Amino acid sequence: MIYKVVVSKQTLTSLQRCYFSDTIPEEHYGRYALIPVNSKDKYLVRICINPLLQENVCILDKTVQYLPKAMWVPETETVMYKDIAILNCINYIKTMHLCVIFESAWRKKEWESKSHALKKILKQILQIFVHVNNVIIDVENLKFLNSIGLHSIVVSNIGSIPAGKVVDSTKIIIDEITCYERYSQLLENCLDMNLAGLNGPYEKLRQYFIAMKNALSQNSHLNLISSLKILVIGPDGCGKKTLINRLAFDFKATILTIDGPELNRPQPGETERLIKEKFDHARLLCEEGPCIILLSRIESFCSKQGRIFSQFIHLLDSIDPSLPLVVIGTTSSPNLLHRLIRSSSRFHNRVFIGIPNEEERCEMLSNFCGDILSKEKLKQIARKTPGFVIADLKLLVKRAKLKVNNQKGRQQTNFSEEELFNAINEMVYLIEASSIRGELGVVRSQKLDMNQLGGLVRVKQLLNQSIQWPLLHPEAFKRLNIKKPSGVLLYGPPGCAKTSLARTLASSSNITFLSVSAADLFSPYVGDAEITITNLFQRARDASPTILFVDEIDALVGSREGKEKSAQETILSTFLVEMDGVGYKGESRIIENTVDSRVIVIGATNRPDSVDSALLRPGRLDRLIYVPPPTLEDRLDILKVVTKVMPLSDCVKLQDIAMKTDLYSGADLNSLCQEAALQALTEDGMDAQIIKQSHWLKALKEIPPSLTKEQVEWYNTFSFS
Repeated sequence: MIYKVVVSKQTLTSLQRCYFSDTIPEEHYGRYALIPVNSKDKYLVRICINPLLQENVCILDKTVQYLPKAMWVPETETVMYKDIAILNCINYIKTMHLCVIFESAWRKKEWESKSHALKKILKQILQIFVHVNNVIIDVENLKFLNSIGLHSIVVSNIGSIPAGKVVDSTKIIIDEITCYERYSQLLENCLDMNLAGLNGPYEKLRQYFIAMKNALSQNSHLNLISSLKILVIGPDGCGKKTLINRLAFDFKATILTIDGPELNRPQPGETERLIKEKFDHARLLCEEGPCIILLSRIESFCSKQGRIFSQFIHLLDSIDPSLPLVVIGTTSSPNLLHRLIRSSSRFHNRVFIGIPNEEERCEMLSNFCGDILSKEKLKQIARKTPGFVIADLKLLVKRAKLKVNNQKGRQQTNFSEEELFNAINEMVYLIEASSIRGELGVVRSQKLDMNQLGGLVRVKQLLNQSIQWPLLHPEAFKRLNIKKPSGVLLYGPPGCAKTSLARTLASSSNITFLSVSAADLFSPYVGDAEITITNLFQRARDASPTILFVDEIDALVGSREGKEKSAQETILSTFLVEMDGVGYKGESRIIENTVDSRVIVIGATNRPDSVDSALLRPGRLDRLIYVPPPTLEDRLDILKVVTKVMPLSDCVKLQDIAMKTDLYSGADLNSLCQEAALQALTEDGMDAQIIKQSHWLKALKEIPPSLTKEQVEWYNTFSFS
């Protein structure tokens, strides 16, 4: 029979009891037993009868739990009576080994020097219960123990007997006294410690810890290094906290977290007092073992000098190097940190966590999906998620599973490969990568295909060769020793699909696409535009492979010939430095292999004569592609693509319309199609079903060409040399 569990309130009369209805066998009345709950946790209780209970309900006291203690609690707990293990014999315990857990490190320090009194109190508490090996007794909520500050007692060994009771002659041996803060972290950290894709940064952190332990173990001031301070740099959601939790678990260290934004306090001096209390607490925890002070988002309180900053610097410099105390700061914006924090005497050790590459993303996806998806399908998803960090991938899989459950109308944990793969493919375009999250440069669009752009066959081929091949097949270029182009300049008359070409190429190839114009980057504040350009290039590197599209590039980095020195010249210098690949400010470099990041810059202009010649040198915009006005064949192809979803009459002859649209750009042709549809509504009313040839002829009169023969001739004869 299956019983639904109701947890009883801790009182002296209900301690170590489990009440059932009178449906259980009489021979089990009053017997002690190990009761498994949901086949996960076991509790040591005495079986009691309450005839007023419903048949399928039991009231369970969870004070004495069989180790290991689980930190996860399911929504509904059940007990299967057939799995209950009855204890046949209860003996007296001769010797008992304990681990005592106090509520805080301060309480632990208070009672460490009172071992005789503590043993006496513990014996009185333990006489209330029946014990087996490896159980934890939770006494936190027992009111008569509040003054002691005791949280729980771990009974590790009671000798060779299966179960027993503590009597006056029982010898109590305390193996360890610790605080709940340290004990609970060790339990929590062991639950989910997979380091998929983070092994490199973890190994570097581990080596720092080993060096500190070796220095401390020498017990010599000559061998003691200064207290270990590490700066962990990486974008939001990349796994910084997971990495530190794993480090703490492996080295049995306690983590004490100081979250930067939470330090703000309304009263003067309150923040400084809080920081000092945290450091004092850490020193106390060091008496038990290694301690980590985790400074989350350190840039939020270490960007400029002030009272809080000065207090923090003082506490940082006053750490005793003989203590096993490690200070780890995490940040996604290292360039915001004050220079005193970045000095060699403070956070001199740095660990960079980068945007995971395709192989690392595949490893992370495998961890989240388990064995549901094949390796080939995981690789396909990894190719579609450039710029995704571990948090993004976890969210992607979670939302895909939620989508499957919503479609089926029920909750399930077992998914078929096909349904999960299809759901992930649908959700991948709805989740924005953390590395490019923000307003500037982000283009949110639906999946596009090159076939959706009519004409320009030769230009498409050149773009595939110059952009798609180097980004998606870098190993082939390396194998044949082909130099990858750093950038491409698209020039030609306005309205000829330069922007659409770049966007469609990125979308069809699952490449990150960032698009900006000169207006997005200019700022009235001195130096602001240069910072924006630097950050934009860094985001492009983080999310590689990336196409960084700069529209109207002539307005941003125009020619310097014949002009006085201006702010535009400093913008051009910054742009050139970033294009040359040396724009990695020491702390801004998020990944160590960033030099190999795959970013191609595409500039677009309809004034090629205004582009500075320095931008066109090898290693910058070294591929120049002319995007001409559409030819007759191109115009016909564009009309066919645009009108594919429009209801045309059989009398409509697109060939004739294409012949009448000389000097029309691609944008003009799109406007022409819209105007023809409006003419149909104007003439036939809102019930119009089809677009006739007459509507097209009227549209031709309303939409004139935007190009001129002189303009086209100028582009055809233009040369950069």
